[in-house]
Order: sequence, then C-alpha cells, then structure tokens
Amino acid sequence: MKTEDVLAIILAEGNGRMLFPGTKTEAKPAASPDGPYRLIDCALDNVIHSGMRNICVVPRYRSDSLGVHIQHNWNIFNPAIRIMLLSPRQNTEEMSWTGMASIVHRSLRHIKRTSPRYVLMLSANHPYKMDYSKMLYHHKSREADLTVGVIEVPLYDTRRFEILQVNEGYEVIDFLDKPTAVDPELFHGNGAFASVGIYIFNADVFIDVLKMESQEKTTDDSENGVVTSLLQSHRVCAYPFVLFYG
Repeated sequence: MKTEDVLAIILAEGNGRMLFPGTKTEAKPAASPDGPYRLIDCALDNVIHSGMRNICVVPRYRSDSLGVHIQHNWNIFNPAIRIMLLSPRQNTEEMSWTGMASIVHRSLRHIKRTSPRYVLMLSANHPYKMDYSKMLYHHKSREADLTVGVIEVPLYDTRRFEILQVNEGYEVIDFLDKPTAVDPELFHGNGAFASVGIYIFNADVFIDVLKMESQEKTTDDSENGVVTSLLQSHRVCAYPFVLFYG
C-alpha cells in the first residue's frame, strides 16, 4: 500500500480545560496527562507508523509550545518525515477558528504545494493506536470520495455521537447529529456506527469542500454539515475499526 501520496492533517484543537492546570501554558495536544508522552505524540506515532511522511499540524491554541515540542522531539530524527506546523491567527485562549472546514482553511496552500492524492484528517485529542493504511486501502477499494472512520455503539447510546447510517457495502446513506432515538430497522444488528472524527478525502474533493465553504460563507462547516453536503453529490463510505487505547 503506497502512502507517500497522502497528506496527513492533524487538528491540534482545544485548550484542554479538563487537564488544567497542565494546559495553562500549553495546548491540550502538547500537554502530558500521564508520563513523558503528549497527546500529539500519539497522533504523530500513528501517522508515521502507517507509512505516511507528509504531515501538517493545525493548532488552535498556544501553538508556540506545540511547535517547540515537535521541533525538539520529532523533526530532528528523520529528515524524510516532513512535519509542518501552521500558525493560528492568534496565540490566546480565544479560539480564532470554528468548524471542521474553517480550521483547515490555512492548509489549502500546503495541499496545493505538495499535491497529494489523498488527505487524511484526524484530531490529536485522544490516545489510541491505529494503522491508517488499512483505512486508506478500504477507501481506495471502494472508490470513495470520502471515508469516515467509525466504531459501533449501542442503539440506546446514540445521543452522544454523530451517527452514520450505512448500507451493506459500507456506503453512507445518512448522517445523524447526536440523535436522541433511532429506528432499529435502519441499522444492522444491535448497534449503530458512530463517527470518531477520522477522515480520508480524495484531495480534489477536499479542496472543493474548502472552496465551497469559502465562497458560500456557510455557518454550517461542522462535521455534520460537510459530510451531509458530500452525501448529495459524492460517494461517502464508512470504515469500521477497533481503537486500541494506550
């Protein structure tokens, strides 16, 4: 599986109020809740061990501490691994970006410069282990324009998640934003697929989404809005996997 044609975009979001005071001077992904490793290290480790070498980190809060950590602990080891940190518009607690598409608008120039065929987008907010190359294979084999990573959750617990209704070929039919109740007949088995915020786009589709959001200046550039808009004109698939938490 070739992964050199993939650009991995890691969204280093959140001010980590639940980790305070550890995040008083650091972004949540740069904080160390337990031991020497940071949350950003889990995301970077997953991406690199999946064979992907072109990485773009997009912070929203205190990018200075995040940049120092990446420079001192990652960029010095392997010159073949390219980790670019995009600076946010400001370096305060106030969030300057909102929504899924808005956060990554600043990566558009980098995408055009590196010319990837695929864009992997994920968050650096959780510790887990995953091989994204398997998700990439799933994406390619189903000729999808967008693939959304999902896990199965009980039908009674859907109100906490963004739920995807899929057919037997894992093609997404509908996207439900934290539904309080779902019709069991619309889902297979006793569970429903919930998005875990990991995506693989065809790069041209990803660029089109950003351009559309910019031109229309829509306020619904959330995960729900972006995925729902693509459902109307593109092939969107789900990739079920098991998260291994560290």
